[in-house]
Amino acid sequence: MSLLDDHRRCEYAGEPGLTAVYDTGFRLASKPTAPFLARDRVARIMQRWGLDGGLRDNVTLVMSELTANAVLHASGEGNHVLVALSLGTRLRAEVTDADFRHEPEMQFSGASDEGGRGLLLVHALSADWGVRSYPPLGKTVWAEFALPGVS
Repeated sequence: MSLLDDHRRCEYAGEPGLTAVYDTGFRLASKPTAPFLARDRVARIMQRWGLDGGLRDNVTLVMSELTANAVLHASGEGNHVLVALSLGTRLRAEVTDADFRHEPEMQFSGASDEGGRGLLLVHALSADWGVRSYPPLGKTVWAEFALPGVS
């Protein structure tokens, strides 16, 4: 059994064991199309949950960035990424991949650099984010978002 096969309950930062109202996940092949597919599917899930507007825009952008990073660093024949959303007092978005060796770090890129800004976006758009490693199985990068009207 791999980490990607292990469906687990969400643990919110600072609130271990908090049960989510909604909890869903899906697997994508680790291919260049995965960020688009994740963004599209996350947008549809959030719409079903009654979450739209700026929150949906922010979450779909962050999920696209996290999925792109997972594909970049954990690509290969037969590899997958797991995308998960949980809704409780906050919305939690997670992307899990099989590469436990590469923990993402925020980079400060120059104006001419082509990459390196994804985690700056994640940091700017989310209330909190982080990484959990599961050597030798993989890692999960997560981001949490405040819900409108919930303190």
